[in-house]
Amino acid sequence: MVTSADGLQDAQRLLSGLTYDLVLVDVKLSDGSWQDLLEFILDTKIACEMIVCSRLGDERLWAEVIQRGAYDLIAEPYEQQQVLRIVQSALDGQQMQRMIRARQ
Repeated sequence: MVTSADGLQDAQRLLSGLTYDLVLVDVKLSDGSWQDLLEFILDTKIACEMIVCSRLGDERLWAEVIQRGAYDLIAEPYEQQQVLRIVQSALDGQQMQRMIRARQ
């Protein structure tokens, strides 16, 4: 299922109510930032990956995204094969985490 949110508060509401494997978030939200959403995901222990999307991605932003705990950064221009590869990799990682938790 694919769902879209209008901002940080809407995304938090959606993540609190349903289970998602992956969140794609823009660097800037109408009422917050990707850092705010990542903090919410980590604080509430929601088991999903987060990929940050940016119009102006650079190495500094990529390093911050990774260091804070998001899965990856995708910068414009969005190349379909790159996006598909990163999304598939993130989803494969989620599947492995579910399998590990099921065995515990």
